[in-house]
Amino acid sequence: GFVANLCARLVAFVERVRREGGIDPVTDDIPALVHTLVGMTIWVLLAEPRQGDDGFAARRMVSARAVWLSSVWGVRP
Repeated sequence: GFVANLCARLVAFVERVRREGGIDPVTDDIPALVHTLVGMTIWVLLAEPRQGDDGFAARRMVSARAVWLSSVWGVRP
């Protein structure tokens, strides 16, 4: 399916960039890391909005981005 294909492509990309010395992910288990991050991102995008949201959905996306950046790229947003 779409998500499995996306994960496979992201795993290949992250592993290639890592081999080239461009990143230092928080774990050597790149497939598990990518699948976890993709699952988190999907949840963030599909989660029901809270009543009186006050920008909570947008803050969830900012948080997800920060987790991706720090977990895969080793940088702080």
